[in-house]
Amino acid sequence: MEHRARRGQDATPEKGGSRRTVPVAVRGWRFVRQHEPGRYAAYRRRARSYPRCPFQEGAHTRRRSITPRVPNGGHRSFEGGRLPRPPRSVLSVDPGPWVSDLAESPWRRVWTLNVDDVFEAAYRKTAMANSRQLEVLDWQSPYAESGRMQVVHLHGHVHDEIPRPVIFSLAQYVSSAENKSVWFSMLKDIVAAEPLVIVGARMLDDPDMEALLVDNRPVNTAPSVVVDPYIPVDREWQLRQWGFDVLKMTGQDFTLWWRGAVDVASITAAGAISGIAVPQFHALDTSVVAPPRRGHDLYSGDHPEWHDVVHGKHALFGWVRSEIEAVEAWADQPMPDARLRTIYAPRLSGTTTGLLALAREAVRKGIRVFLFDRSSRWHAGNLCDLARVGPTVFIIEGAADFGDDIDRTLIEAAREELPIYVVASDVRDNSVRFEGRLGGAYGQSVSGFYGGSLKSSDSSALLRKLADAGRLGALANVGDEARRTAISGLNVFSAMMLITRGERFETRLRHELLAADEWVARAALVLGLAAEAGRPVGIAELARAVGVTAADIASSAATDEARALLEVADSTVYARQREAAAKVAIASKGKPWARQVVEDAILRLAPQASQQGLRMRNRIPMLVGHLMTFKRLAPRLGGPADLEQFYENLRPSFGQWSARYWEQAALCARARRDWTVAESYAGEAVRILDDAYTRTTAGSVSMAYAADLAGLGLSWVELFEQGEKHYRAAFAHDRRDFVSALSFLRWCARLAESAIRGAGVFEGGAVRAAWDEVYVRVRVEASRAGEAEQTLSELERISARWNGVAGR
Repeated sequence: MEHRARRGQDATPEKGGSRRTVPVAVRGWRFVRQHEPGRYAAYRRRARSYPRCPFQEGAHTRRRSITPRVPNGGHRSFEGGRLPRPPRSVLSVDPGPWVSDLAESPWRRVWTLNVDDVFEAAYRKTAMANSRQLEVLDWQSPYAESGRMQVVHLHGHVHDEIPRPVIFSLAQYVSSAENKSVWFSMLKDIVAAEPLVIVGARMLDDPDMEALLVDNRPVNTAPSVVVDPYIPVDREWQLRQWGFDVLKMTGQDFTLWWRGAVDVASITAAGAISGIAVPQFHALDTSVVAPPRRGHDLYSGDHPEWHDVVHGKHALFGWVRSEIEAVEAWADQPMPDARLRTIYAPRLSGTTTGLLALAREAVRKGIRVFLFDRSSRWHAGNLCDLARVGPTVFIIEGAADFGDDIDRTLIEAAREELPIYVVASDVRDNSVRFEGRLGGAYGQSVSGFYGGSLKSSDSSALLRKLADAGRLGALANVGDEARRTAISGLNVFSAMMLITRGERFETRLRHELLAADEWVARAALVLGLAAEAGRPVGIAELARAVGVTAADIASSAATDEARALLEVADSTVYARQREAAAKVAIASKGKPWARQVVEDAILRLAPQASQQGLRMRNRIPMLVGHLMTFKRLAPRLGGPADLEQFYENLRPSFGQWSARYWEQAALCARARRDWTVAESYAGEAVRILDDAYTRTTAGSVSMAYAADLAGLGLSWVELFEQGEKHYRAAFAHDRRDFVSALSFLRWCARLAESAIRGAGVFEGGAVRAAWDEVYVRVRVEASRAGEAEQTLSELERISARWNGVAGR
């Protein structure tokens, strides 16, 4: 990145027409040692902490032109020989005005080769810093999406007193590449999959950058831009061939142009900057809508997009009308309150399309609507700031994973009397987990929509919409009654597949899978398994999981063969047939093949699945956790004996840090009735992370062991006491954790059943006392929650089972 020479410096041209700024008349170190002993001592401390950094006594260092690589941001080169006195850190650089202007733009993340803190200094001066916390990382930091303003120093940094590895020489470049830093890998994925701006880097002169661009050509529909005022014509041509746009202007000129192009001044105005602070939420607008992608077809099963509902391609079902009326009634109040509206519905019930339709009508009524992308957790205060200008709706799918954040947001909104309406949806199996995370005093209600088979009125609405679009297929030649009969008992996805793709849908899908390239079949399996839990998968993650590049996926998805199975929506990929893709892939290729594909995918994604990322509910660790979940894998990929080696193969990558891994391995051993191994694995999970989840797993292992012995007529009391101890530790971590409490009650009922089967009688007085205590606590807590009806229903089912055996 080129910028104006400062006073006392000479801007001199270099070979090839580029320019490099060189400091002149810099005072020698002897002068500094004699006249500025404090400054000299600071340099000496820095030299000892960073022995490879080019600070030398007796000579000044030529200004290093370590060209900064800044996707999604930008800042200046590092000055190795002339540093100001550090006011608050080891190294502090005073940014120029244009760098501050650049820092004020709403970047999602900034990458740099600099080791100084010029961007951080510039950012702290902007209004952005008031709403989005700065997070400084280096190339060895664990990977996690935090929602903060992340600045990643790929060559290390010298911001503080703690020595950190920095990269200057070619040997260090090679060494860092061999170390396979997760941040270098992430940058490769981002270059290929997401739009970015690169300012100041001499693209093909830098060994990192050249390899990065050659191997990872951009596939996103939004442009990726390279800013370089002195790039030679041949290299400009090469970059354009690779898919990059090139702007021949200085960093300062680019900043002025960019601020006008994206209207930074209005974005950072009061009331609007908060939207930048929560990049996980995207504002929906009916006036500016991206056009549909080539080949996108909602009626053939493609994932619903905003433009589909804005252009009226959806059928408006009865439950959607009810939800629209509920939102409008809330917004029409003199003072709308903080409110949670929960929707529990099975997959493939049209929930996503219905929520987008709800958003369209809300936007048309002047209500602000934001859609959650499930990339990470958020700060409750920043989300509340969005509602300070008027009624605001937040749509959150997969809500159970983010229930604690939803609760905190609504508690704060209720305290400040902010008009926030959260529409939270998930499958009914996650209802207890979600309700256990809600404890605030705010309005709550549950939708009457339960998904599943289409109602008669909804079937008619769907058939009318398909008729208007000329997409009735074989049903075009039959009467209305015959059409309704054909799709009777089907959910909306199955009905559309039957109508638009024919009666032999699975047979056709099987042929398509067998005819596809091997990586396409692997992708269909991974995406199908992810779809079972509604886990979004980015194009970069999928490419890594199946061993191809993002460019391979983007180019192949344009072919008829791959497009029949995969849909690429900018940076996200979907299986067109959702979970049916996994079912047919396993049936076609076999369970051993499927186990190997899943194992390979998990191991390839392992470097990006950190504990920090899991804590932030990032997409990759959540996907990896889903792919290794025993209760989901066992019915599909083989029994406990088949999966034993599967978990053993994952141990080198996850055994040192992942409690989740040990939990699943313990559950697999429990299913094999290998009790010693199961207890050992569950204990390892608790050792790594002692929380409600690991304690519940350990408790379930002990209780299962006790039930096994009770069924044989052997002593089980000691194991019960051990299990109860684990469960009570789980309760102590989170008193409102209904999942742990209900698990304990279920195992008590199973233990009683086993004891009767083995000894003919159940004498467990301690079990009865513990049951009564936990049952009453859950009953009181769930009733206090107001709308925890799913928890109460499940509690009564378990109670009926307990009363059926404990009363004997």
